[in-house]
Amino acid sequence: MHKLVGEGLLDKESFTQDDDQAVQKFVTGKSFIINGNSQTVVQHRTDMDKTLGKGKYAISKITVPGGTTELLQSMFSEEEQQFQKSMSETKTVVKPEPPIPYSVEERERVTLLSTPLKDYTDQNTLKFILGDRDLAEYDKFVQELDSQGVGQYLEIANKTYKKYKEQP
Repeated sequence: MHKLVGEGLLDKESFTQDDDQAVQKFVTGKSFIINGNSQTVVQHRTDMDKTLGKGKYAISKITVPGGTTELLQSMFSEEEQQFQKSMSETKTVVKPEPPIPYSVEERERVTLLSTPLKDYTDQNTLKFILGDRDLAEYDKFVQELDSQGVGQYLEIANKTYKKYKEQP
């Protein structure tokens, strides 16, 4: 994403603007990437026909992991059915592990550690993407996480997970 921002293909405001602002920029050709679903694609095309002119733009969907139901698929357009088929051919379903059963004390400690770590990580990830923090500072960022207790967090999580996996 950092590269997309640097090349002007991803609007820096994408992470902070509201949906209406994002849609307006997209349908007027001021941004090139937007998140949406099958229903929004139809609306975007209608709006872009008016703002940019029919046939003067293209919309492409990116295959991402996901799933759907037969009822929902029965209402898809041919384009959407092809997209869904592409998704099903490229994804690998990975069965998730059950939640780690922390003790009350472990859960409290993990929560106290993870909340500020997640906030700090989210803030800095956005800074890296937007170019507000140089990618050359990534190792420094990892050290900052270490000083904020990421090692303690991982130690508790791994110890609890290992204990859980060893149970019959």
